[in-house]
Amino acid sequence: MPRPILFASCLALAALPAIAETSKADLIGDWQTPVVEQASPDGSATAWTQATVLFAETEETLVFEIFADEERTVPLFTYRSSGPYRVADDPSPVAGAIALDLENDRSEVTLHQEIPDLVAALNMQDCPLEVGVAVEISQCVSGPPFSVGDCVDMDVVMIDEGGRRLRFGGETFDRCVTRPDELSEQAFFRMEG
Repeated sequence: MPRPILFASCLALAALPAIAETSKADLIGDWQTPVVEQASPDGSATAWTQATVLFAETEETLVFEIFADEERTVPLFTYRSSGPYRVADDPSPVAGAIALDLENDRSEVTLHQEIPDLVAALNMQDCPLEVGVAVEISQCVSGPPFSVGDCVDMDVVMIDEGGRRLRFGGETFDRCVTRPDELSEQAFFRMEG
């Protein structure tokens, strides 16, 4: 007689939506956002942006690029940050996501054109930037969006859509203080090859 109850219990469990847990092994690889049209901080011009994140076994690198054209043939600016990461001891507040602690060891900007208005809008006017030269900015940037904190970046990461889409925690959190409890709408997609 217990057999029908067991069978019914299995059917009930099968009907629940499955939330796969993201693992560290899922992260490894290269991920990229689609190209997005975006107004400059002062609203005077339009540019196209793309972000790439690279997860190795113990290191994470984020590359944010700004282009003058949608085809990405005229680069304006590249921001690159990198450092170690580890799976956090505390569980993720987002079901299915993994909690990560990321450290930023290096933050570099490379200008590809003379763009003083954009540099000022990004609070980097005090940085010794030169066209074609990667410059460490952690000591000279004076505000968002690229301010570099001396803290551990507490984040969450979810990989879904069969391992093809990666999302970080929501943007409205100070990750030096608290771990996000929701996901960002911005999605990175696994790069092939």
